[in-house]
Amino acid sequence: MMKRIQDILAAIGKSAERARRRYKKAAEALRRALTDTGVSAGISAVRKGCVYLVVGTQSEKTQIECFLKGRLLEEMERTLGPGKITDVKVRVIEEGE
Repeated sequence: MMKRIQDILAAIGKSAERARRRYKKAAEALRRALTDTGVSAGISAVRKGCVYLVVGTQSEKTQIECFLKGRLLEEMERTLGPGKITDVKVRVIEEGE
């Protein structure tokens, strides 16, 4: 019984470590993709083939959704591997939220 519990905890630890690595790689790809655009965005989550971004203004959201989405997806594919990230969703975080 104790061995089974240890196996489960080890699996949870490995899963968390994979998620941390995926998040770190996605953050690096985001930084590279937005380097010279003047848009600042943060990652709130990476799950199920989607990167969830947060930005400070509606204009940054519009820029990402209209002009930079392709660039972001290409960089994510290059960094994380083909087919790992298929969508980017953006949310505006207003000051005080």
